[in-house]
Amino acid sequence: MNELINIKNDEAVTTSLQVAEAFEKRHDRVLRAIENLIVGLPKNGVSYFHKGKYKDSSGKSNTMYYLNRDGFSLLVMGFTGKKALEWKLKYIEAFNQMESYINFRKADIQIQKHSMQFLHDNLEMPSTKDYCKANTIANKCVSNLFGFPKMVKKDAMTPQMLEAREPILKDTVELMAVKDKYDLDVSVANSIYRKHEAVV
Repeated sequence: MNELINIKNDEAVTTSLQVAEAFEKRHDRVLRAIENLIVGLPKNGVSYFHKGKYKDSSGKSNTMYYLNRDGFSLLVMGFTGKKALEWKLKYIEAFNQMESYINFRKADIQIQKHSMQFLHDNLEMPSTKDYCKANTIANKCVSNLFGFPKMVKKDAMTPQMLEAREPILKDTVELMAVKDKYDLDVSVANSIYRKHEAVV
């Protein structure tokens, strides 16, 4: 089975297909249950479910729904039995993990913006090249620390790698600013790799 929870528009969601598979229900019955819920919901409750499309094995386009945590909860509330309870618990844990990951990514975006703003404010003539250099140094350092022979792009990093990246990026932009201010003859990359014990 695919991942239980995915990200769509910065929100943790599952699909009617995944629910049907996990709870061993026919997809058409899951769709009907969702559509019955939608009819009975107040207008603000419609955001729990979003209609989508998927292609079946024959290539035919079919309807499915994306369900956020609240939509999932409403739908499976009536599912009973030991196996249903096990799947409900798995979904709750998966939603918690995905929502935690989404929040972490949002915080990471703010750290990235702050670091680039620091460079902008502290370099005499900041350029796109400087921003790229800072990110490349941080990404290479983190990649090496986690045992990757080649640089892993930031978007492909795990939460643990992103967490390790934060102080490395901070050190990198601060050293770049000091080097620029005092016209120092130092290699920012080598200094950062040495400090963080990364061999690149």
